[in-house]
Amino acid sequence: RPVAEHPKLLRKTSREHSVVYTSLDQPATAHAYVAVLEGNTALSQHELHTLRHARDAISMSLLQQRASQSVAREKHNEFVQTLVDGSLSVNARKTHVLRGRERGIPLHEHYFAIVIKFYDLDEYSLRAAMSLFHGKLETEHVLFSSLDRTRFLLLVPDQGNNGRAHDERISLVYRYIDEVSRI
Repeated sequence: RPVAEHPKLLRKTSREHSVVYTSLDQPATAHAYVAVLEGNTALSQHELHTLRHARDAISMSLLQQRASQSVAREKHNEFVQTLVDGSLSVNARKTHVLRGRERGIPLHEHYFAIVIKFYDLDEYSLRAAMSLFHGKLETEHVLFSSLDRTRFLLLVPDQGNNGRAHDERISLVYRYIDEVSRI
């Protein structure tokens, strides 16, 4: 139920506990909350104001982080899309690869390109999918680019041409699709 004089704060009580909480996201699509466990007495007006200010400070920090991530991801998107640009000259490609290596991007000689399309991703799922794929750079050296809101380009390092390579690539695609569908 709403807390008096603080319409964005809600209180939930049980026999054992009382919690005052507020969402960090838009209430209709909230995925994160800030909460305070109340003791034997209800929170004071000062404590309720502190909770609201804490929510605002955390929200602003999250917005700053998202903006920084967005800029870094956009640069990475441009890097990957330039890497696969067929009109790039050999010298320009070598220079581009060298710049990527200087930025610490783990680059391999050959890649297997995968384009995956997801339908009806809401904003939260889209961000989560992008974060998941961006994390693959560090763990699996997969290069990632978002082509639009539904299509993703993944460049998976080619680990050689053994007889199982084709089956391994297909199972990798299924694994990535499964990981996104669990978000």
